[in-house]
Amino acid sequence: MTTDAEVLIRIGQLERKVAHLYEHLGIEPLPPQGSVSEGVRELVADGKMIEAIKLHRQETGLDLPSATEQVQAIGF
Repeated sequence: MTTDAEVLIRIGQLERKVAHLYEHLGIEPLPPQGSVSEGVRELVADGKMIEAIKLHRQETGLDLPSATEQVQAIGF
């Protein structure tokens, strides 16, 4: 049986590999889950919640309810 520590070690290894691939391919990594980009924050500040949610979904691949929840959380 795999221990929690072994799983965490494996996740760390995979995260380093993904970071290396992003760097090698010249791709900007996605923001951490739960965070929103500056572009989304600007749309929220301008009162454009629907556009902010759409952009957040495009940037993160989240489903509509999750994206809506995260964007609304920064709007209040």
